[in-house]
Amino acid sequence: MREGGEIVQVVDPGTGVFACALGGPDRRTLFLCVAPSYHESERRPVREAKVLAVRVDVPGM
Repeated sequence: MREGGEIVQVVDPGTGVFACALGGPDRRTLFLCVAPSYHESERRPVREAKVLAVRVDVPGM
């Protein structure tokens, strides 16, 4: 959020988010890298990490 801005939408993926970016042709797709933990040694054997895509109302710049 920029100074003087406001939160217009909240996304709750239900797990930890470790990276995100707006993309897609109209920059209204929010890509989220999610996993219960960021420790690679814990995640590698169970493969719980995912990339989620969520449509948002406000496009990226």
